[in-house]
Amino acid sequence: MVCWKQLIACAMPVVAEQGFGGFSLETIAEQADVTRNNLYRYFPRGRPDIVLAVVAEAGRQLLGGWTVDPYGAIERNGALYGRGAAVSKSDFATYAFALLALEQHPGLDGTVELHFTCGDFIAFTAGKD
Repeated sequence: MVCWKQLIACAMPVVAEQGFGGFSLETIAEQADVTRNNLYRYFPRGRPDIVLAVVAEAGRQLLGGWTVDPYGAIERNGALYGRGAAVSKSDFATYAFALLALEQHPGLDGTVELHFTCGDFIAFTAGKD
């Protein structure tokens, strides 16, 4: 009996070769030696569920050897690693360190400004009622 992991293993190269919009359930079923109907047992919505599963598995495979959570923010020896080191999180950290430097070194003269931009998600959700 085929399992979910085997189906994903068969689906990954098909989706990689044919693209998210180009692959067929028939091709994946053929590669896995199952019927198309059997795919729906594991992926009830068909193609969208297969795409999500393939992307999730690819992410697991790509991130499996990482030593730092790519979506976290880990400080090691004075350096910040992970996605938390990018985007707005690093903006806040830079702002905080600049304020701290001004406070701890009275000889420094200057001002600190913090500017924000918002991405599509923020703009989209902020515009909702």
